[in-house]
Amino acid sequence: MSEYPEIFRIRQKFDRPVVEDIPSEVASELSRLNLDTTIQPGQSVAITAGSRGIANIHIIIKSIVDHLKGLGAEPFVVPAMGSHGGATAEGQQGIVEGYGMTETTAGAAIGYPGNNKIGTVGKTFVGEIRIDNPNEKGEGEIQFRGRHIMKGYYNNPEATADTMTEDGWLKSGDLGKKDSD
Repeated sequence: MSEYPEIFRIRQKFDRPVVEDIPSEVASELSRLNLDTTIQPGQSVAITAGSRGIANIHIIIKSIVDHLKGLGAEPFVVPAMGSHGGATAEGQQGIVEGYGMTETTAGAAIGYPGNNKIGTVGKTFVGEIRIDNPNEKGEGEIQFRGRHIMKGYYNNPEATADTMTEDGWLKSGDLGKKDSD
């Protein structure tokens, strides 16, 4: 008799439901929570983003951001990864970007430790931000440029011209201003 136990090959199959329309499914689930009864317009809301292999997390986060903005909230994303990325803001940013989440894809600022100031969306963390055509208060369109920004739409110069400046900045369509921080 062998000193090893008998071994059997077993194949286990799990149901793998597929969500065809992620934004609609997220909106439907969030609507069930009746967040409009607790979230007030103008209220800041943190959305955590982890690193546990959630497929399409960038689409899910963007859908949550859109839902909260629809309620008048001012959402921002906070990486919640503990020791991943060396437990540093820079390391966690790399992981979040690896999932396809940037401030432009999420449509919200991504907050990092030491990067939060009430009444703002946070400091520039990656790439560049400029204020185009600022008024007397310094407010103008927020524009982005960096490795996380697309170069334009494939084979669609009209859409690219509508979205990008001639010198490669992404037009956000949002108004803002930079402060001394």
